[in-house]
Amino acid sequence: MRAAGFLAVASAVQVWILTCTLYIFALANDGQPLSDQYTPINSNDGYSTFREGLRLFQLEEFRDAAQFFWRAVLLHDKDQSNAGLYSVDEAFLPFLKCHMKIDALTDGLLFIAAESYLRGQEEMGDTYLAQTLERDANNLNGLELKNIISDSRRSNIGGGAATLSRLVDGVDMSSGSVPNARRLTKIKEIRDRVDISNPVNKKSHLEKHQVIETVDDFWSQFMVEDSTSSDDVADHSPEELYNLATTHFNAGNLVLAEQRFEQSCVKSGYKLSVACTTAVYIRTNLCMWGRRGSRFDNDMKIIAQVTEAEAKMYRSIESKPDPDQIRDAGLGHHALHNGRGRSIIYWQRGTSVHPHMMLGYPLPLEQSILKRYAAESMASLDEIRARFADNRVADRPSGLPYDVGAMREKFVDQHSEQLARGVSEPIKVGFVACSFNSKAVLYLSHDMFRFFDPEVVEIHVFSLGQPDNPLFIKNTMRGVDWRQRVIDTVDHFHDVRQFHNDHIGLARYIHSNSIQVLIEWDGYARQGERAAGM
Repeated sequence: MRAAGFLAVASAVQVWILTCTLYIFALANDGQPLSDQYTPINSNDGYSTFREGLRLFQLEEFRDAAQFFWRAVLLHDKDQSNAGLYSVDEAFLPFLKCHMKIDALTDGLLFIAAESYLRGQEEMGDTYLAQTLERDANNLNGLELKNIISDSRRSNIGGGAATLSRLVDGVDMSSGSVPNARRLTKIKEIRDRVDISNPVNKKSHLEKHQVIETVDDFWSQFMVEDSTSSDDVADHSPEELYNLATTHFNAGNLVLAEQRFEQSCVKSGYKLSVACTTAVYIRTNLCMWGRRGSRFDNDMKIIAQVTEAEAKMYRSIESKPDPDQIRDAGLGHHALHNGRGRSIIYWQRGTSVHPHMMLGYPLPLEQSILKRYAAESMASLDEIRARFADNRVADRPSGLPYDVGAMREKFVDQHSEQLARGVSEPIKVGFVACSFNSKAVLYLSHDMFRFFDPEVVEIHVFSLGQPDNPLFIKNTMRGVDWRQRVIDTVDHFHDVRQFHNDHIGLARYIHSNSIQVLIEWDGYARQGERAAGM
């Protein structure tokens, strides 16, 4: 049983199959309506279990129906007589449909993944875990399961299907190693958390929806139940509150995330500055301005004070550095020509305010330099981050970074020679981006390339990402392909997907094309990918 075999079926087809299945069994039932029968969940009769799932589905008892459909899937191959009565697909698809009916398909996929791992079906578990995280990349249970599987594989913990299957309904410490038993216990806990037929999950689901139905409030769309009450805040350190806030933020619970970030900030005496600035960021996104904008004005003061203090602590300038110091500063160092010779700027760490956030903050003119500081700190450390892997920063290869001053002089000399010969070649301008595909930035600017004068500039585009799926172009974009429009307009479109995780290889490739002006298309986007390290 593979995900591609079931989940690739279109929703309309799934509904059709399920409708036909329900109709046929309602008729072929010895004249008795399905709703008048009952089969206990501990029955070992696969066909009866399947019919009970259909009965409960007709009654719209989707949570209870799901467990019968799943048991019918497991019992199908245990009795050969079931083969002529129902198929695995006929039980499996309604199982997923039960989850779809209560908006819990992600939980259903994760349940299948956990069950597969418990039964030693590692490949199937990987498939459904991947499907879970494709639907919700920040699913906490899914990420926890992924970490458990990754840790166990690194430690060579595991066993064959025969060993694992003996532990499904109760951890037997004698049937495997202690680490293996602990692994299975953790997986069972995750399975039980996402099992929609679990009485605990039924109760929490009902309570959550009762709150949403009784509270007519804009903020309710961002809220879920928080296990940490206000009385428990005193028992948590600022760092623990920050971690809890981050979990809420990643799960999209923005109101609770703002509360925990603010509590972390205040409890640290405003010393955990990243908690303070992230609380501000969330408030600006949720339009929490305060009375007549008073809270927003105070938030902007916090942003300014934090960034000014961090610039004093972490930013330094080295006047007249020698070549070794310039090289040690890395590819991201900033050169200053201030009349006293060349200087370089060092940042020990980035500012707590992300450059993308800072762009949107209306700071007074006298504090606008803080926007530069935020971008400067990110740029000075960006390349080092790109080289970080396996808990270490890899060495830069010889010959890097390129000497921008020498390159500039080379281009000036070439231009002077061209003028002497009475010719002038266009300036080579490059745009580099993680992807040139259908997104807001390209929507607003894809036509811009048509207006460049080819006698003045020669446009090169370097795209690190995948093109849009043809079906997406056909159905969603109605045949409009913005990437193709760019390709048709610019002088050179470089598909450089092979350098997606190799900023040094990308730098060398761009350098080989003698690009004179290079523009990063993505900017400092807070979310999504960008050409880091450039």
